[in-house]
Amino acid sequence: MEELKEVKGIEREKGEVENIIKITVTKEAGEMLADLVVKANEGFEGGRINRQDLASFIIGRFKEFYTDRDLMQLRNQHYDDAAMLEAMYRKMRETGEVPDFLRDALRKQFQVPDESPKKSKRSLTKESINDGLQRKEG
Repeated sequence: MEELKEVKGIEREKGEVENIIKITVTKEAGEMLADLVVKANEGFEGGRINRQDLASFIIGRFKEFYTDRDLMQLRNQHYDDAAMLEAMYRKMRETGEVPDFLRDALRKQFQVPDESPKKSKRSLTKESINDGLQRKEG
């Protein structure tokens, strides 16, 4: 998971004070960032690019090209059934309404009969069909 921590008043080499936010990323993402830093600094003699510089650049560029498809992919990667159920529960408590599909699923799971029991149908036989027709004719 990602952890955000704000560190205020960090002095950089040039003596300037700036506000920065530190994030924690997965080990895999950290290794990819390190590889990208090496690549960014190869053949670059006019300065030095560090992980913070590169990560800030990547985030800024990504924001420009972020699409709904990216958002859906991100959400799918981090979807959690328990979190979804908690959100639905909070919404149900606020509104007092239980969605039909959830009510049906709960009743099916716990074998609670529907509020309005269905009428049992008589099985069709030749006699019951003929009896019904004779009553209508008579």
